[in-house]
Amino acid sequence: MTGRAVMSLGLGTNDVSRLAPGLYFVREQPKLNYHEQTTRAVAIVK
Repeated sequence: MTGRAVMSLGLGTNDVSRLAPGLYFVREQPKLNYHEQTTRAVAIVK
């Protein structure tokens, strides 16, 4: 699967109102170990 970065998220509240409705994949990457990343699917519905 290929994709493109649409937004960088940070800790706390993130404003995703500019994103089009759809299914997005969020990759959580810990700072200490690059190999232990997690990917989650997030649905944006308006």
